Amino acid sequence: MEWQFVVQLLAAALAGMGYALLYNVHGKLYIPAVLGAMLGWGIYVFALQGGYSTIGASFAASVVISLWSEILSRLHKAPATVFLVIGVLPLVPGGGIYSTMRGITTGDLRFAMEKGLETIGIALVLALGMLIVSTIMRLYYSLRGKNFHLPRRV
Repeated sequence: MEWQFVVQLLAAALAGMGYALLYNVHGKLYIPAVLGAMLGWGIYVFALQGGYSTIGASFAASVVISLWSEILSRLHKAPATVFLVIGVLPLVPGGGIYSTMRGITTGDLRFAMEKGLETIGIALVLALGMLIVSTIMRLYYSLRGKNFHLPRRV
């Protein structure tokens, strides 16, 4: 294993720790939430090394983090959002937003357009991965007879 990968995982863990503290995640939920951030970043890096684009790697990581969050929410009887927000944090395209704005302010509109579209694509696939997993989990539990978070019909 390369040391750069280990450093990246530690950076993802530190980011997860910081936001877990900011969002007041504590007790038995703290470590799984931070591990979710590391897991998400690890999947992203492995997908990039496997030949996926940044958008494809972001989608793969989003799906894995969403599954992680749904499973842990059932195990710990906590909202999936606790794990999802911390887990997806390292994947949020903040650098892309910065680069887009830098391109706009310096007048390099072609660069700004490229980075802006890539950033929007990453944000959309992050949301799409979460949506797909959440929908599948709700459907699965409703078919099993356990209507988690589904409204009752009158």
